[in-house]
Amino acid sequence: MFVVGIDENGLGPKLGFFCVTAALFESDEYEAENFWKMGKGFVADSKEIVSFKNVSRGLDVVRFYTKFFRGFQPQTASALLNAVSFRKPADIKSSCPAHCADMCWGGDWFFPEPEEKNFPASGVASSGANLKGVYTFYVCPREFNAMCRDASKFSVEFSIMERLFKFFYENFGKDVLYLCGKLGGTARYERFFDFLEKFSVLGKREGEDSVYVLENFGRIEFLKKAEKKHFPVALASVYGKVVREIFIRRLNRFLGGGKNGIPYASGYNDVVTKKFIEKTKAARKRLKIPDECFFRIK
Repeated sequence: MFVVGIDENGLGPKLGFFCVTAALFESDEYEAENFWKMGKGFVADSKEIVSFKNVSRGLDVVRFYTKFFRGFQPQTASALLNAVSFRKPADIKSSCPAHCADMCWGGDWFFPEPEEKNFPASGVASSGANLKGVYTFYVCPREFNAMCRDASKFSVEFSIMERLFKFFYENFGKDVLYLCGKLGGTARYERFFDFLEKFSVLGKREGEDSVYVLENFGRIEFLKKAEKKHFPVALASVYGKVVREIFIRRLNRFLGGGKNGIPYASGYNDVVTKKFIEKTKAARKRLKIPDECFFRIK
């Protein structure tokens, strides 16, 4: 069978990219504890191990696991994006206004050497599961704004998830278990179904955790605190968090975050981000950065 863990990163911030990430595994069965053998003590809730000021542990995680499905450990930010992007980075960049593309795509850097002593190699071998791939669907502010003009943020998130559902259905069949982080406080998900609407609902449970069994598709679970309970979701979230931080780092570099009185901003709705927005106003005007490429409307 196949198991897919899905989580989002960056739905609420004022600035930066939004990411929905899926981690795909193959296993004879799904036992949560067996899957945690792949990374207990190494992988955790992404908010606990990755912050905008410190991504080193997250980088160790993504470099270690990328080797299992790509055959190499990414050495640079661009190499990681190429390894895990659901869509080709070059295709996304091609739609950017040329004069400000570097705000999201400019600059690259080498990752520090990982602390291999912490790698859970023996746990991966004993888990009985194989990591087949990680797929991150990331959306820049401009695209996110366009998607949100006539839709809620949660329906936008679900539409991206459906792109992933469709991909896994077409490539890996119907014997798939999907473990997903909840969309806010939502308990009823059928109202968001579009691609999934073609599959009959054989059974469902809605509440704190919501579960749908779809004929000829598989089982989808939307779970509260999914990152803490399920390794596939935790791993997906760490990848998404690191990818988002790559773009936040590029944004700060482009607009001088951390220099000349401009704070280094996380992009979240906090005092530092507010000051970053104020301090970069003149530079954005001079560089003709469109507001839609910088701000989130929702």
